[in-house]
Amino acid sequence: ETESTPDYLKNIQQQLEEYTKNFNTQVQNAFDSDKIKSEVNNFIESLGKILNTEKKEAPK
Repeated sequence: ETESTPDYLKNIQQQLEEYTKNFNTQVQNAFDSDKIKSEVNNFIESLGKILNTEKKEAPK
């Protein structure tokens, strides 16, 4: 009779594999240079709009 891996260890192994896949995907997305540039540009645009709005509304 061969020893089999207990179910709870199989479950842990499966969860670790899933976690690793998800983690790798997240890291790839996080370091996607085009995505980073896009996010930075969006942030700068939003900031510019806020500053322009405040300038217009500021009392003279």
